[in-house]
Amino acid sequence: KEGIQVLQECGLPGDWPVHRHCWNDSWESCQAWLDLFPGSVVGITGLVTYRNADQAREVVRVLPLDRLVLETDAPYFRPEYPGVLPKDDLRFAHPLQVVLVAAQIAEVKSVALEEVLSKCRENVARIYRIPVPGDRMEAVVAVDNILEDVIASVAGNIVKTRFECGELKRLSDVLHGGGDRKKVKRIVDHLVTKGFNSCAEPFTPGRSGHKISTEDSDGDRSCGGDSVNEVKHLLEEAVLQVEEFSLRMIGYSVPCEVRVSALQTPGAFWVQKIGPKSVDLDKLTQDMTEYYKEEVNQKLHSVTSLAPGDIIACRFSSEESFYRAKVVAFKEDSYDVTRSTVDLDFVDYGDFEEKFISEVYEIRTDFLKLKFQAIQCSMAHLKASPGPEWSAEACDQFEVLTHCAMWKVVWAKVTEYQSGGVPCVELIDTTQTGGDKNIGHELIKLGFASWLDKEDGSDQSDTATTLSRDN
Repeated sequence: KEGIQVLQECGLPGDWPVHRHCWNDSWESCQAWLDLFPGSVVGITGLVTYRNADQAREVVRVLPLDRLVLETDAPYFRPEYPGVLPKDDLRFAHPLQVVLVAAQIAEVKSVALEEVLSKCRENVARIYRIPVPGDRMEAVVAVDNILEDVIASVAGNIVKTRFECGELKRLSDVLHGGGDRKKVKRIVDHLVTKGFNSCAEPFTPGRSGHKISTEDSDGDRSCGGDSVNEVKHLLEEAVLQVEEFSLRMIGYSVPCEVRVSALQTPGAFWVQKIGPKSVDLDKLTQDMTEYYKEEVNQKLHSVTSLAPGDIIACRFSSEESFYRAKVVAFKEDSYDVTRSTVDLDFVDYGDFEEKFISEVYEIRTDFLKLKFQAIQCSMAHLKASPGPEWSAEACDQFEVLTHCAMWKVVWAKVTEYQSGGVPCVELIDTTQTGGDKNIGHELIKLGFASWLDKEDGSDQSDTATTLSRDN
């Protein structure tokens, strides 16, 4: 009511194109809003698919199709509407699932899914003034294209063995040959499962999906001569699968939430982006710990020799959890192999540690699907003062200012990339009372840093960012 009063006091025209995001109220309230602002559309989310969401479905039943738009409100309101998209193990909503919202609306209103998608497309074009030429069936084609992109993503990031590549070839033939979509769905359901390996039995159209095991009955994880090469191929590709900032963060000056997980100096520290991948990493750590804490699995994955670049699983310091790490150096003890040591880079956090080889284990390939989460960064526009190296006091203060390894959120804004690909970022702490704190400014105020000279880089003393909670 207060919001409507403000809009009326401001004199907002009734035909103004307004998108009421994430409707979660009664039809009476919805009708009252549309009577006041007939130029509006109402956003319907995955809430409408929930078993007890009778009120949301009543709104959809009465609401004209030309007055609604589809939303997921990702990562919230994960839709619960089976049978349209392949199953996945994600715990959050994502944009593709807007099709599930449309399917529920189509069921409630007893109309075709294509009609809902097409009408929503027209409504979005009208409200946001986007010219959308073409006939309504283009909406169906667009959904098909999205599905094909998802399948391609699965092929590029998960499916590796000759068996699965053969299934994808069959899937591609169906897609491009105009085959029926139910057959496509059955193949996708079969492929999008946990624990792919080359021992899986062939897919048979018309037969219910089956889980593909990661071990045979004797606990042997090898499946023929090619399995070693497949594992090696996965490991080599995994080294390149490092999480990164979106380039749009530079183009649009968009900051994002991060946690500083480890540091050496203000010129070399590591962050994790906050988002769905944070949940995925927690789940990965839990799964790895449950697996590697078992002595039988430790024996199964024990190693006697390693090479730089290998990815392994191990504990960090005295912690009980197991993490992913990359071998930086291997120092062999020719007299006692168990005393050989390994220098490790923990790829999801940025920490470094030396371990005995008896404390590290071969990593299971399904634990490599998630990109490495630690992103190395450098503070933008700053250099050590008095220099040339960062002092121990400066590093200690930087650790305090960034809440390093305390899992508190700060904002990061990418300003440029170093020649080696390391992003230069400004860090803003928005948790402080009295306003946002630019961590670069704080280092300068404390005498630990100064702005880069022109010969080192452009003087940026007037352009350092501060954020507002209203942004």
